Amino acid sequence: MALPEQARRCLSCPAEGLCDAIIKPREGEADAAALDQRFLTITAGQQIPKYERANARALILCSGWAFRYRILPDGRRSIVRLVLPRQFVSADAAFSPSAASQADTPAKALTDIQLCSYSAQNLRDKCLATPPLMSLVLDLLIEEIRDAYDLAAALGRRSAHGRIAFLVVAAMKKLAPEGLVHGRRYPFPLRQQHIADAVGLTTVHVSRVLAQLRDSGLMTVADGAVTFHDLPGCDRAAARG
Repeated sequence: MALPEQARRCLSCPAEGLCDAIIKPREGEADAAALDQRFLTITAGQQIPKYERANARALILCSGWAFRYRILPDGRRSIVRLVLPRQFVSADAAFSPSAASQADTPAKALTDIQLCSYSAQNLRDKCLATPPLMSLVLDLLIEEIRDAYDLAAALGRRSAHGRIAFLVVAAMKKLAPEGLVHGRRYPFPLRQQHIADAVGLTTVHVSRVLAQLRDSGLMTVADGAVTFHDLPGCDRAAARG
C-alpha cells in the first residue's frame, strides 16, 4: 500500500530522523498513528498555537528557528530554549498529562518556520507499541533536559562573555550535524534583544560584549549570521566563562 501524500512529503523533508520514525509503515501499510499528520507554516514573530489537552499536538520544527519563553512578574521576557530544526517544539506539552507547560512557557517563531504535527495521543500510543521510536523520543527528551541544565549553569556561573559565547557555540554544535553550518559561518537570526533575553543581560551590555568578541578576534555576530574567527578560542570562552 502506497504512503499518502503527506507521509511521502515528510519522508522527503530535511528533518528526517524523528518524523521518519513516526510515519514509518509497518508490514507494508501506512501506520494509522502517522495519518493524523499535519503541516503548518508560521511567519516570524507569530505565536506557535497552543492546544487543549483533549486535542494536544506534538509539534516538530522542520525548518527555521523558534524559541520558548517565560514572562517574569515584572513583565520582562526570559528565553528559556531555542528550538532548532528536527527538534520538538514542546515535548513536555505533548507527553505531560497537564497542558500547563504551554501556558507557562509559550513558543514563538523567530524566523518563518514550517512545523509538522501529530496527534499527541497517537504518538504516545505508537511509542508504547514501537520500542525503537520510544527510545528515540526518550533520547530527545533527555537531551532537552541536559540543555536546560547547561543553560542554568551558564547563567549561574559564567561572565557576560561566557554566556554569549556559550549561546552561540551551543547553537553551532546543534546545527553542525544537520549540515547547517558552512565552514566557520552559520545563520544566527537572533537580534540583540533575543540574545539579551536568552542570557539575562541588557541589550546595551550585549552590544558591548559582541563588539569586544569581534575586536578580540573570536567571532562576529552580524547580519543574521555568526562568523567564527577563532573557534577554539570561542570554545574556551564558552567553557571557561
